[in-house]
Amino acid sequence: MLVSDRRTRDRLPHTVPPRQRASIVVQYTDLLRTSDYDLWSRLRELLKGQGLDPDRTIVVDLLREGPDHEDG
Repeated sequence: MLVSDRRTRDRLPHTVPPRQRASIVVQYTDLLRTSDYDLWSRLRELLKGQGLDPDRTIVVDLLREGPDHEDG
């Protein structure tokens, strides 16, 4: 998983079209900041432990395999 504090410039995977990348970034970032789901709550805790503020952090890429990969 890549997260980008607004002070850094991480590159997005080039395999995903730019419009889809932007949509994914917005969706994942919103979930990070607002979701009560265990995954996102835990991720907020981990980010805080690393000195990152979840409200100022952008989720750039959550899964190595990309957004089209199905995890089970």
